[in-house]
Amino acid sequence: MILLVLAVMGVMVLVVTVSPPNPGDDRSGRETATGPPQSAPVSDPDAFDVSATLSTEREGQMIEAELGDRVEIIVNGREPDGVALGDMRIEALDDVAPARFQFLAEFTGSYPLVLVSENRRIGSLEIR
Repeated sequence: MILLVLAVMGVMVLVVTVSPPNPGDDRSGRETATGPPQSAPVSDPDAFDVSATLSTEREGQMIEAELGDRVEIIVNGREPDGVALGDMRIEALDDVAPARFQFLAEFTGSYPLVLVSENRRIGSLEIR
């Protein structure tokens, strides 16, 4: 039994000797140099990278996003209609509830925002 305890203690000493030191555990009493300050954490990790509100009253409105951005587009209008975002999808619009697009920019390209009933382009989304 004593030999077993001595063998286990010998293995423990060997493991402690061979294993690398813990970099966060500096008990030597020396001051260590700190690196550059860390950036502040994001206040809302669910926030959109690109958020835009458009109006059906104006044309030529441009939205720019980069590949991988979380995008939110809100289109306000006074008349019931549908708003198409390229070939991706169509959202309903009326004076009470705006058309709302929320998605991840997965493909580069230019996507027109079109009022369906009038076939009128009110803007475009450019993903680079």
